[in-house]
Amino acid sequence: MGGIFTVGITLLGQRFRDVELVSANAMFSVLFGVGGLFGPFLVGTAMSAIGPAGFPLSLLAVVAAYALFALFRQLTRK
Repeated sequence: MGGIFTVGITLLGQRFRDVELVSANAMFSVLFGVGGLFGPFLVGTAMSAIGPAGFPLSLLAVVAAYALFALFRQLTRK
């Protein structure tokens, strides 16, 4: 998981330039921090409600949501 931030910043650098890059980097950093803040809380809540199976199930839910979002973006891209 440690390489996600590095790869994300690299992809931003390939897509954006100048002022847009600064804004995209700031938003990426904020959202990465929000995920780091709420992710453990949500996984812990799932584990409290379901038990140890809550950990992989919560990760599966996040990956499934991301896959659906990526598919939607691919289908609606011009």
